[in-house]
Parts: sequence; structure tokens; C-alpha cells
Amino acid sequence: MRYHRAVLAPLFFCVIATPSAAQSQTYPAKPIRIISATPSGTSGDIAIRLSSPLMAAALGQPVIIDSRPAAGGQVAAVAVKQAPSDGYTALISASAPMVTNRYLVKSVPYDTLVDFTPISKVISVPSIFVITAALPVNSVAEFVDYAKKNPGKIAFGSTGNGTAFHMIGESISMETGIRMLHVPYAAQGMAQPVADLATDRIQALFPTVASLGAQAKTGKVKILAVFDRTRQRQIPDVPAISELYPSYAILPSWFGLMAPAGLPGAIALRLQSELRAALRNAEVSAKLDSLGTTPVGNSPAEFAEEVRMDIATVGRITKALGIEPQ
Repeated sequence: MRYHRAVLAPLFFCVIATPSAAQSQTYPAKPIRIISATPSGTSGDIAIRLSSPLMAAALGQPVIIDSRPAAGGQVAAVAVKQAPSDGYTALISASAPMVTNRYLVKSVPYDTLVDFTPISKVISVPSIFVITAALPVNSVAEFVDYAKKNPGKIAFGSTGNGTAFHMIGESISMETGIRMLHVPYAAQGMAQPVADLATDRIQALFPTVASLGAQAKTGKVKILAVFDRTRQRQIPDVPAISELYPSYAILPSWFGLMAPAGLPGAIALRLQSELRAALRNAEVSAKLDSLGTTPVGNSPAEFAEEVRMDIATVGRITKALGIEPQ
């Protein structure tokens, strides 16, 4: 029954070919290469490197990680797009190259909805709503009330114009009707914005738990919410933004596994099944938990639908903000 549903489920806008019995029985017959669009040390890269030995043991073939993070992940994506759709080449990518860049980059050399077969979302990496402890508020509702009484006096930081962290700040402003000043820290990563938040140079920030780091326990910052539909295990007392604003459109923040378009359904399910089992391993799960991520391992059809929805969401937000591709 699971096989029947998977074959019938639409993956993006193309139909996955039904594999022959021979394909299903012989796969895999050689090593599998996963090309990483994300730099070494990122949570997505760590997740696939933790999972790959367990996947290899279950599949009976080596699973090789090939790191190609150049050009914001586009080099890796193009390499997978051009590979044979036989299950021996896959892509691990953050959501930005596959979703957000569609609206931020003028000439993306691939179309996520056409050129790739989704296999599974590997991990979710939600941002959090963090403010300086100097603000006299302790909840999102109090923050919104304070911001409305002090329009334009709250500065929020991001890693640059048009980035996900910038769009979160602008979208929460639209949702709540407040006005904040955007301070972009272009090409500086999250370390400097976090340091400036702790010293009240900026008043709000939307990093991940991992990028907030040790500052979370210094008393210099306050975490008000998680930008997700559910609470995060690492900070269970912090509400999800959907609890507070059910209509708020959550921006994508994940790492996922994809293959070239046309991957046979049974092979996609086999890879997804072994990935999910690896992510549920106690040691792997504990390590990913310590990084502030949530292991997922959903089905190809579920992941495909999520990507479609994410692309639509980002499209609406970038249009509302007047963000043009550069």
C-alpha cells in the first residue's frame, strides 16, 4: 500500500516513472554520491555526514559526501540536475538555493519544480525571535505593544538585504503592524549581530538556536518565540509563532535531500526510508538536537508539497516587500 501511494503521488509537476522489478531488486549496485551544496560544519552538512554511514550499512554500498558549496550552492545543484536519474547521485541543500534564490537571484541555472525529485526533508532549522534584555518586555505581545508606542526606535539585525533573516523581520512587522529599523550585516555572518544584540546596539534578531550560541544563557538576551508551527525541544517553554499568530506565513528553513528529475519512485522511497531510520538513531538524533535542529525524514510526496508551498510563500513575501532579484 505504501508503494502504491508513493507511485501515484505527484512529485512537483512531473510524473515519476514506475521502476521495473529489476531496478528495484538490484538497487543499489554501486556507491551513492551525495553532493553537498552547504559548507562543511553547517547543520545540514553535519546531519548528512552523521546519517551517511548508517545509510551505507543498510544499503550495502558506500555513501560518499562530495562537498561543493560554491556559488551559494548553485554549483552542487547544477551537478545533480545534470546527473543520471538512477539513484546514484543526490543533493543535500539548504532551502535558500532551492526556494528563496528563485526570487533573489536573477539567473538561477535550474528550476526546483522541474529539475529535481524530492526525496526527504532532512532537518528543520527554525529561527527564533530574540531581543536584547535591555528592552522592558518579556513576550511577543509586550514587544509588539512597546514597538507600536516607539515606532522606528527598535532596530533589528540580519545577515544582509533580502536574506531570510531580513524577510523574517519585515514579515513579522507586516503581521503585527509595527515599524522597525533594519540593520543589515552584509557578509559578516551572525556572530556580529548576536554580539551587538547582547550589548543593545540592536534590539531584535532572528537567528537559529545554534547561531545564538552561548549568549542564550548569559541573561543578556531574551528568546520570545520560535518561527515554526510547533515548539522546539531545546526550548520547550518558548511558544511557536503559530501559537501567537496562526495566519503568519513561516519562511522555509531546512536542509533537504533531492535527486535529478525522474527518479524512480521505489528508489526515492528506499533512500528516504534509510535516511529516516538514520535520523532516528539515538546518537544521531541527540547530536542534531544539540545543534538546535529537528530531524524530519518525511516522504517524497510530503517534501514535494512542502517545497511547493514554501516557494509560493516566499513569492508572496518578496512581492509584498518589493524585493527584486539581484
